[in-house]
Amino acid sequence: MPLQQINIRGLTNSPNCGRCPCARNGQPGKAVPAFGGTGGLCIVGEAPGSEECLQCYPFIGPSGKVVNKALRLANIDRGHVWITNALLCRRPSDDASFEVAIACCRSRLQGDLERGQPTAICALGGTAMRALQLPVTFVAQARGTVQCSPLAPNIPVIGSIHPAALLRGGAGEMAGGGKQKMNVDAQAMFLFADIEKAGKVANGEVAPVWSDDILVVHEASEVEERMQLALNAIYESGILGLDLEWVCDGSKNALDALGAEAHRAQITWVGIGCEKRSVSFKWEALIENYYSMRGGPGLPANDDGSNGGGASGLMLLQAAMEDPSLVKLCHNKQADKAVWEAQVGPIKGRILDSMLMHHVAFPGIDHDLQQVASQFLCIPPWKVDHARAIAEHKLEEKAQAKALKDEEKARKKAERVAEHERRNAELHEKKLARKETKRKKQLQLQGVDQ
Repeated sequence: MPLQQINIRGLTNSPNCGRCPCARNGQPGKAVPAFGGTGGLCIVGEAPGSEECLQCYPFIGPSGKVVNKALRLANIDRGHVWITNALLCRRPSDDASFEVAIACCRSRLQGDLERGQPTAICALGGTAMRALQLPVTFVAQARGTVQCSPLAPNIPVIGSIHPAALLRGGAGEMAGGGKQKMNVDAQAMFLFADIEKAGKVANGEVAPVWSDDILVVHEASEVEERMQLALNAIYESGILGLDLEWVCDGSKNALDALGAEAHRAQITWVGIGCEKRSVSFKWEALIENYYSMRGGPGLPANDDGSNGGGASGLMLLQAAMEDPSLVKLCHNKQADKAVWEAQVGPIKGRILDSMLMHHVAFPGIDHDLQQVASQFLCIPPWKVDHARAIAEHKLEEKAQAKALKDEEKARKKAERVAEHERRNAELHEKKLARKETKRKKQLQLQGVDQ
């Protein structure tokens, strides 16, 4: 770890102050430099307020009191925390100037990070995240997640809510489980958890290691082997983690697929796993594998559902679902259980619901899986990354479809041009033939006259 020091001051200007809307005559206006301890946790905020500008220290006003409370709850000594802002000066009133100021002050912020030598950074609010150029900067998507900034390579950055948003009545973009804005106390819970996590990462108590090692099975030929390996690990652990991905066509609300309407849901993926192994099966692959064991759709089967070829992957999984000795763990059991039982078979034994447990433990807080996982684990904003990858894939598919359409259009156009040229050539040949015929007739007539 870097050598730790305390009571260190940060930079007092930026190389770009001359073109910054916050500057006066090319110099910062009431600059509030970074201050605190180096070699540990770093907190990056938005900009100094009136109290900070008056005393020339960051986070000592109302927002600073919230930060101090969060640090106390996390048993972090503020004197050892390097605290700075995206801007040295008070933020401009208009948004356009504000964004210009962030860009102008970015080199100074990078210099402060180099001086502070942090081992982890907690970015408070969307402005701090944008200033650090994080891949995801929308607070509702980025809070609690671990990302990396080009301004401080290899240093984990944990995003969170800005305390000022709480003091104003809550961050408007933070929705709760019912998609209503979470109350201030609920949002403060996230802020405290995020700062505590950043402190543990900075002290080396928690390693921000992420591994997306879930095996994805697309082919029916791989289903049985992968299912058996996964179930072996699941039976050894005693817990079967289940996650269904499904859509309900013709309904604006997926909850319509619950209860009597659960049969309408279209299952797309089935994810199972435990601590040692996780696999996600494409639903079409499971169905194709199932029918290959039966000999085809609608064909008679043995008592075990097979047609002499053994149990399919889906049958093996359903046997595990009906085994009361296995504890099942879902996130949103209410929906997944209803859909599974309506379309596959019963789920027996003890069933735990991490969404329900989180709702009971933290009422009022958003219990979306991204938010729940981000509250406790060092993970990236994987749902956003996944959605972005899907959107990019759709754009690629759209571009490919357009390219094929353009190619077909060009081919048809070329065929029409070729046909037009062929017809023109035929007409030209006929015209020449008529002229030749006419010329010969004229010669014949001249010969007769002579």
